[in-house]
Amino acid sequence: MIEISRPIAAPNNSFSQPALKSVIERIVRWIIAILAIIVVAEVGFHLLVAPHLQVRRVIIRGDQPVNEQQLLELAGLDTGIYYGEVQPLQIEKRLAALASIKYVEVAKGFPNTVTIHIHARRPLGAILQGTGRDSQLMLFDDEGAVFTAQQPIPPDSLPVLSGVVGNEWKTGDNFAIPLQKLLQSIGDLRDQAPALYAELSEIIAVPLSDDYYEALLYFNSLHIPVRISSSVSAYQLQQIETVLNVLAQQRSIEISEIDFRSGEAVLNFGEESNG
Repeated sequence: MIEISRPIAAPNNSFSQPALKSVIERIVRWIIAILAIIVVAEVGFHLLVAPHLQVRRVIIRGDQPVNEQQLLELAGLDTGIYYGEVQPLQIEKRLAALASIKYVEVAKGFPNTVTIHIHARRPLGAILQGTGRDSQLMLFDDEGAVFTAQQPIPPDSLPVLSGVVGNEWKTGDNFAIPLQKLLQSIGDLRDQAPALYAELSEIIAVPLSDDYYEALLYFNSLHIPVRISSSVSAYQLQQIETVLNVLAQQRSIEISEIDFRSGEAVLNFGEESNG
C-alpha cells in the first residue's frame, strides 16, 4: 500500500486581522452615528419643540406673602407661558421685590413644571405707623426690613418697637444700620431664649449717637425695664431670664431698671427710667 501524505496548510491570519479591524471600524461608525442622531434630536427638541410646550404646573413652596393668583401674576406665570420662555432669575427678581419676601428660588422641571420656593421674612416685632384711628401696624425682621402683614396678627403676639426716629415708615424701608445691629440681638433672644422672647412686650430704642443704639426691654412677666447695649450675648440672655424669674417672686423690691450693659446685672433703685 502506498500512503500519500499532504502537508496541512497553516491558517491564513493575513486575512482575518484586516477583516476584524474592518468590523470594529464599522461598529464604531454606527455608534458615532447613533450618538450624533441622539444629540441632534435632543438639540432640535429643545430648540423647536420645547419652546412651544406650555407650563402646565406651578409648585409653590414656603410661605405665601400674597394669594396664589397675585403671586402667579407677579411671576408672569398666569397667562400660559411657554416652558422655553421661563427665566428663573427674572422671576426671582420680580418676587424678591415684595418686601415681605427675603429671597426666592425658582427651578424649571422639564417638560412643563416650574417650582417656586419662597423664603418669607420672619417678623421680629411691630411698629405703629401714624397715630389715632389712621395708625397702621407695620412689621420688621431682624435685618431691619419693614413690611406689612398679609394675615391679621394679634396685637400682643409681637413686641412693639418705639423710640425710632421718623414715623413715615412704609413697606420696603429699612431701619438704619446701627439699629439693625440691635435688632439682630433681639433676633438672638428669639432664637436662643424663645420663652423669654415670648414675654417681651416692648422695645424702646435709645439712640445715643448717629451710629449707636441702646435699648430698654419690657417684659409681660415683670414691668421693669431691662437696659442692654447694642448687642447681647447668649450668657446675658440667660442672666436676664434668671434675674426676671427671681424678681417676679419678690415684688416688694422697688427697682426702677435692670442694667445689663456691663455684662452683669446691675439693679437700679429710684425713679423709673424713661429711656
